[in-house]
Amino acid sequence: MPAAAESVAPWRAQDPLSHPEWGQRLSEHLLAGTPVVYEGPGFGAYGRSDCVDAVVDDYFLEYAVPVAHPVCS
Repeated sequence: MPAAAESVAPWRAQDPLSHPEWGQRLSEHLLAGTPVVYEGPGFGAYGRSDCVDAVVDDYFLEYAVPVAHPVCS
């Protein structure tokens, strides 16, 4: 992986413990962050949506960063 690799920042739009804006701000502060939004209730995004899982798995296993900002349900 290159030293200045892009990153993905999964977050939930309806997270009761952290405000949705925090995920957006996190992705803005990363060198090249791509937000991955899960439009569901609860805390945490990975493991709750096949869409989020695919984006995160592709990032860690294939070093693939999505071109667009995925919104998963």
